Order: sequence, then structure tokens, then C-alpha cells
Amino acid sequence: MPHSTNLLSQYLFTKNPFHPLFVCTILCLSADPATGQASFSTIGDLPGGIHRSEALALSGDGSTIVGTSRSDSGSQVFRWRLSEGMVPMPLHDNQFPLIDSNAGVSYDGSSIIASSLAGYAVRWNEQTGYQTIPALPGYNGSFGIGISDDGNAAVGSAMGIPGEAFYWNSTDGVTGLGSLRDPHESSVSLGISGNGQVAVGWSYSTVPGLEAFRWTQNEGMVGLGDLPGGHTRSYAHAASYDGSVIVGQGHEAAGFRAFIWSQESGMTPIGDPGLGSIATDVSADGKVVVGTADQFGAFVWTQTMGMRSIASILADDYGLDLQGWSLDRGIAISADGSTIIGDARKPTGEREVFIATIPVPSPGSFVCLALGGVICTRRYRAIPSYTHATHSNEC
Repeated sequence: MPHSTNLLSQYLFTKNPFHPLFVCTILCLSADPATGQASFSTIGDLPGGIHRSEALALSGDGSTIVGTSRSDSGSQVFRWRLSEGMVPMPLHDNQFPLIDSNAGVSYDGSSIIASSLAGYAVRWNEQTGYQTIPALPGYNGSFGIGISDDGNAAVGSAMGIPGEAFYWNSTDGVTGLGSLRDPHESSVSLGISGNGQVAVGWSYSTVPGLEAFRWTQNEGMVGLGDLPGGHTRSYAHAASYDGSVIVGQGHEAAGFRAFIWSQESGMTPIGDPGLGSIATDVSADGKVVVGTADQFGAFVWTQTMGMRSIASILADDYGLDLQGWSLDRGIAISADGSTIIGDARKPTGEREVFIATIPVPSPGSFVCLALGGVICTRRYRAIPSYTHATHSNEC
């Protein structure tokens, strides 16, 4: 499983040209998930080239996936919806494809932040098309990485040596976030809260190494520290709707480990040590975390349940047949915590984006999820699929 070093290296590469063909192939392994039911499906890929699609972002309402796929012309960024299938993103300025490294999507899927081969971060809206986000003064370009729920605020990194994290909104334009250690040291913003008020990422630290940060207009950039016992290597990847909860990856004596941070508790590791884990996204209320662990691939975590393999939950708790798919990476989660996307792989080599719907522990209307005991979970909405074979655990 690639860790943050691999994620960060993605910013440095320019990918292959855009090709305006698409295909939507849906493999559905369970039904339209009603209350208490889990589902799993994959979304296919673009025609031609290597059979491959990869997830980048999920809208807050769970309806829209942004990702990359391979065609005869190379890698292309796509937007997927159940009603539309996999549709390649249009060219920026009618000539530049989007770089298939990082992207963010608004709550309803109508706005996307990404990076153009023209060298700039761009915001795309389904009504107004592309808007170029200018580079910070003194920099020669920018990458777009995260976007707020309403699509009116975004974050990313200015390209340069060093690079600098930026925050943009539709009112004030682009703002450089600086660095924890020195104005001339690198920083990157990897995520933004749903309300658009909090940016998170990493920066060179006042101690040797890289440190996760939280930024607001009032407080500026504040370091979050790191897990004890290791080198200073912490990265903040995502935040809850109001920015009060942050998730990412830190470094301790046993290696890299996923963390959850809050003002009250500080940085707390999640999952067992030594798993080589990373938390990549969190629900709007900060209670459900998704990510990847070297030992078992895509995971979901809650305070009640702890960290569990998504494949194990789907197969063991709900009896779903994953038909040979290995769930390698957990990438993003919907605002309500019920829908998760990531990257799946078959032994024969096919790679596709997966969608999993899992009822998560929460008070409310209850159904039972067997985890050696009984955990009751709330009823949530989910992306519908195409069959009527459902699996649930009833109380």
C-alpha cells in the first residue's frame, strides 16, 4: 500500500494526454442497500489501455466519484455518477487535460478542484465550466487538491522549490499559508473542511522533519505534532465538516500509523501499531474514518468498533461475495459515513474503483452488526446498485 511519500510524489508528475472516450461497466455484488444492508460494487474503466481505474475523491452526498482511468491515450480524470456512468472530464481551455494525481469534489458533485497540464489549479463547475486559480506571486504554477462542500473554497500547493500551501476562496482569491519553520520551507495543503474554513496538510517543522498542520484565517498555521517515539513525519489529510477533527498519518517507533486529532485529545493513534496505516478521510461529524493498512488493505474505523478491514466486514458480517476483488486502498467517505470508495484489485490484474456501503455504529434506529458481540448501527442512505440480493443483520 502506498504511504504519504507516494501520495506526495504524485504532485511532481505530469500524466498522459486526455482522450474523450468512456465506458461505464458496473459490477454489482449486492442490492440497493436499504436500512441495515451493506453493498459492494465496482465501476469499470475507460476503454482501451490497461484495465484500470483509481479513486481520487467522493462527494459528500455519496453520489459522485472523481478518479482516473487508462485508455489508449493514457491516464484521464473522470467523473462517475450512477445515472451517467464514467465520463471523462473535458479539456481545460479546450486543449489541456487534467493531471491524474489529485482532485477534490463538492458535496453535490457539481464542482471539482484539480490540476491542468497548463500548470495551474483549476475549478470546474458543471454549469460554468473551468476557472483557473492563479498561482501565488513568485511561483510558476499550482496543484489543486481539496474543495469545500459548496465549491467556493479550495486548497492545494504552489509549485516551486520550495512549494507553498495555498487557500483560495471565491471572494478573496488565493492566499499563501507559509510554513511552520521558515517562509522559505515547503508546505502542502492536502484537505479542507466541509465548511471551507479550515485547511490541513503538512509543513517542514521547527524540529527536523515534516509536521501535520491546521490552518484558519484567524489563527494561521498551527502544527499538530506527531505520534511519540518515531521521526517527525506527520501528515494531515482530511478534516470533519467544521475542522474540529483531523485525520492523517504519523510516525512512531513501529513505523507509520494512522491518527485522529481533536483540540481536546490531541493526536491519537488508531488501529494496532505496526500495521503501516494511513487515514485518508473522515465523515462530517468526525466519527468514522477510512484509510489503508498494509496488513489488510482498506479499513474503516470508529471509536466503538475500532479499525476493521472493509473486506472482512462485507464478507464476514454481511455475507457478501466479493468475487475475488481485494480491497487494497480506502480513499474517501461520504459525509454521513455510510459510503466508502477506494481501489480494488483482482488476482488476474484488473484494477477498479470500488463503492462499499456499510451501516456504521451510531445511536438512532438500530440494526445489529455481529462483531463477536452485538453493535447497533444507525440507518443511512446509500448509493443504489442494480440487483435485489441484499444482506443485513437484523436485531
